[in-house]
Amino acid sequence: MPIPSTQDQAGAKYPVKLSRATYGLLARLLGSGKIITEDRVLIIASSEYEQAMFRDFGFANTLHTNLSGDQPVDACALPYPDGAFDLIFIEAALHHMHKPHLAIYEMARVSRRSVVICETQDHWLMRWMMRAGIAEEYELSAVRAHGGKEGGVNNTHIPNFVYRWAPGELEKVFKCLAPAHTVAVDVEYAWDLYGHGGAIGKFLCAIGNKILPRLGNCFALHFDKSRAALQPWLAQSGDALVFRE
Repeated sequence: MPIPSTQDQAGAKYPVKLSRATYGLLARLLGSGKIITEDRVLIIASSEYEQAMFRDFGFANTLHTNLSGDQPVDACALPYPDGAFDLIFIEAALHHMHKPHLAIYEMARVSRRSVVICETQDHWLMRWMMRAGIAEEYELSAVRAHGGKEGGVNNTHIPNFVYRWAPGELEKVFKCLAPAHTVAVDVEYAWDLYGHGGAIGKFLCAIGNKILPRLGNCFALHFDKSRAALQPWLAQSGDALVFRE
């Protein structure tokens, strides 16, 4: 599926978000029927990119939210009841939050079935790139791109610490949130510089996606509540769960 070339409201001033991991995962989930275009979707930290992407995929029942604007929505305190949406989606924004684990809890709470999180990946190569000054530990570039006024932690002018996740770490968070059930996830990996690096960066990403995609700088993870099973040491007794010896 082709990736649309979208720009934010300021035109070409800021890098375009082009996550191959996100597109690959959403296409795979739609193809397998794990998500459907009729789903009610909540998109957190949305921009024109997310609006174009979900429109291109054919989703019609979407709610796009952001921390800024006339009606700001804080991912750490979502104003929706439990299970209000079939699918919750967030891309490249969790690492901008000062309480990312709380945001994950809130997304899991308001999701009836699916949570899709797309983030930068933590592994030995990325840590080496930070030490070499190739990758940022604190995201100064985002604040610079917004004229020193926003783009940092909670979209303020203070550069955020880039919390890089390993997919297994996210899986452990979901296990903490739902210990009574098994956790089912789907993961897609990719090298993607989001418009940075010019022709050389694009070339290196193409090579990386062919030979070492799992070492990519980004990943997309799908947490699927519908595939969860009751833990073998628990049993259902009426409306309650009981420990089984």
